[in-house]
Amino acid sequence: MKKVNKGISLNAVRNANNKLVARSGSPVRFISDNSKNGAVSFSAVYYGKIYDLNISKANIKEAYAKSLAETIAK
Repeated sequence: MKKVNKGISLNAVRNANNKLVARSGSPVRFISDNSKNGAVSFSAVYYGKIYDLNISKANIKEAYAKSLAETIAK
């Protein structure tokens, strides 16, 4: 089993952000505002209602690390 690197780079976080907000699908539309610190905030339009979502850098890094660990464990 490979050792998981606990230090996730800011570039990896930004790439994950870009993939997250680049998804386009009906009826969801994302409007993104990526900040310099790696956090992401966006609005999602879902069936005519607008939802403002804010995800901190820590949330993104935690989810990425969990996903990476689960992938390596397989």
